[in-house]
Amino acid sequence: MPFPGHDQILRLDKIGTFAPAWRSLTTVGGTVPANIGTLRGNVVLLDFWATWCAPCRLMAPQLSAWHAAYAAQGLRVVGVTTDDVSVATKTAQALSMRYAVAADASESTSAAYGVKALPTMFVIDKKGVIRDVVVGYDPTRHAEVEKLLKALLAEPAPAP
Repeated sequence: MPFPGHDQILRLDKIGTFAPAWRSLTTVGGTVPANIGTLRGNVVLLDFWATWCAPCRLMAPQLSAWHAAYAAQGLRVVGVTTDDVSVATKTAQALSMRYAVAADASESTSAAYGVKALPTMFVIDKKGVIRDVVVGYDPTRHAEVEKLLKALLAEPAPAP
């Protein structure tokens, strides 16, 4: 049996665990919460991307579409890049990213999530638990991710 690859190890390591806190993020666009804890009660789609990453650029319109469709129901989309703030700002505007975008200059948040490939997307439930990890750009998985988002949005919010 072959050894599991990094993507499988990341899924095994993170799914079912509480989302790590993020550190020293700089807002690029939208409203980036100071920490993941303030998003409890919302479903969070956390997308790690880069301005130079072609698959990441392809993913941006889908993230904007999910944000538009489900934000009123409690979906929060947050894009995180290690790129320079000015470059990230221009790219976010050029790609019409209508969701929160942040720069992780120190790469500490990317490290906390174990991100080694881009794009990497984490689906986090209302309790703050990672429910899925999607590494790479695979449009055939969009329906599966959207189905999960709808199911998580339908779950009751955790007691305060």
